[in-house]
Amino acid sequence: ILSGPIEEGFNVRTLVGEPGVGKTALLLRLVQQLQSTALTTRLFLTQLRPSEFLHYFLQELGVARPSPNFAEAQKQLTSVLERNFSHGRQVMVVIDEAHELKISTLRAVAELLNCPLGRSKQLRIILAGLDLRCLSSNFQ
Repeated sequence: ILSGPIEEGFNVRTLVGEPGVGKTALLLRLVQQLQSTALTTRLFLTQLRPSEFLHYFLQELGVARPSPNFAEAQKQLTSVLERNFSHGRQVMVVIDEAHELKISTLRAVAELLNCPLGRSKQLRIILAGLDLRCLSSNFQ
């Protein structure tokens, strides 16, 4: 399900499970499998402030100097997506321990992804954690 085709407008997936069931192992395997055909990253520092998390998010996608200016950060993300999509590469971002994200951080990520390519089928976001029910409405 996590690596399958993306339905129109639903490029965010969730993986929920109790501690110790293998969520992280599954995600690491998925990232490893897709590395040759996709830009993949696994974010696990989820207790950062929103601005710190966005900086971390962009840095892990290969942005050398993520901008603290939100509009510029969105342009940087768009540039990363355009560069990869034009070469036929998908982009997959796994946010592990997503249940630890502050709602303000999740909203900031949703706003960052609110750009022309943010809903592309070539972009896949996976939120993994213990209980993500309170988070799912922020990404729709």
